[in-house]
Amino acid sequence: MLDENLKGIPNLDAYNCHYYAFGANSDPDSYNMPFTKVLAYPDLSNFTELSPGSKIKVGDRILYIGWPDVNTKIITHSAIVTQVDPSGYAIEVSSKMGETYGIIKHHPRDIPEQYGVTNPTTTFSGGIVRYNRVYYRPK
Repeated sequence: MLDENLKGIPNLDAYNCHYYAFGANSDPDSYNMPFTKVLAYPDLSNFTELSPGSKIKVGDRILYIGWPDVNTKIITHSAIVTQVDPSGYAIEVSSKMGETYGIIKHHPRDIPEQYGVTNPTTTFSGGIVRYNRVYYRPK
């Protein structure tokens, strides 16, 4: 946004995918200040992590995770499940791609590369498997 002198000012109403999918975070250090709706990481305390292979329901959340190495987890994106198939797999989600874009619907695998890989898992040397998409259900 620009002020009357065409100087940039922050849009304090802007919000990102984590805020959209998981809501506010009680930890003030989780925000990218001065923004009060742009989260670096979501508050998962009101959600239950689902085990791999669980049947997904509409309203569940997805946390996308990047793995630069086997021990380093980076939260990259969040979304809300809007459609599932009869077998309980998410086939459509609703998410916000950054603070300045609108909300869109897409397949859970259809995310930009900077938000993570499209495969559900990453396998490291020694056969260690890490999940790239983790599902959560509101408590």
